[in-house]
Amino acid sequence: MMRGSATGVRQRMAWLSHTVFNRTAIICLTLAVLAGCAAKPPATKSTPTLTPSAPLPWTVAIGSLTERGTSHICTASLVRPNLILTAAHCLYPPSRTLAADHLVFTPNAGRTPVFDPLPVRAVQVLGGQVHEGHIDALDVAMDWAFLKIVPAPRELQPLPIEALSSDQVMKRLAAGDHFYSAGFGGGDKAMLRQHDDCDPVDPRSLGLDLPGGITVSTCIIRPGDSGGPMVLLDTANKPHLFAVISSLGQRRGGLAPIGLGVSAGAFAHQLDRLLLSSAD
Repeated sequence: MMRGSATGVRQRMAWLSHTVFNRTAIICLTLAVLAGCAAKPPATKSTPTLTPSAPLPWTVAIGSLTERGTSHICTASLVRPNLILTAAHCLYPPSRTLAADHLVFTPNAGRTPVFDPLPVRAVQVLGGQVHEGHIDALDVAMDWAFLKIVPAPRELQPLPIEALSSDQVMKRLAAGDHFYSAGFGGGDKAMLRQHDDCDPVDPRSLGLDLPGGITVSTCIIRPGDSGGPMVLLDTANKPHLFAVISSLGQRRGGLAPIGLGVSAGAFAHQLDRLLLSSAD
């Protein structure tokens, strides 16, 4: 009797185990149909992480130009593998002159991917001694400087320079090109900020009689924007740097201020000479 009872218990336990397994399988199958039982979640699209080895946007060639041990002072753009372009007055803050080797260029500062700061080694060519805070219309056409950096950042594509007249800029915009202007001015000056809702203008349309070599825009230039690029993006979204931000021009009679830049026609030939001399 005891043996029979034990056999019966084992049979009932085996039946119960088989029943529980089947019910679990059915429940799991049902849940798999509804929500994926113990399965990997459905794949979702992820945003790729931008790295220096991946295709980089052209704006990474724009960076901050700072004096070692101080706050940010200007903006600069890589225009050749080892040359950056900025405003000359960035070397002449009030009451002093900065040595080139006191400056550091950081491409794509404040954004990813992150690049190491690059030391400035020398002033390669200078438009003129333009002093910050004392810039007038005659100074603007001289307000440019090519600085040599070491080492050359091989991951970055330099911005091409194109010398365009005011009329040519207007025609390119009418044909579908887009205007881009930006600098590290405004806010905490830690990130590149584009100027919105502004465009280049023909100074004659504003009743201005300015010397040659000056580009005028309706952009409000902020401290720290100096040296930033003024660019035309063609229909293929390729950049063409045609001017460098210099200063904000105040107008009489309560009229809105204007942004002043030095046209590439004032310095493009100097860059060509540098390339020729380095080839000799």
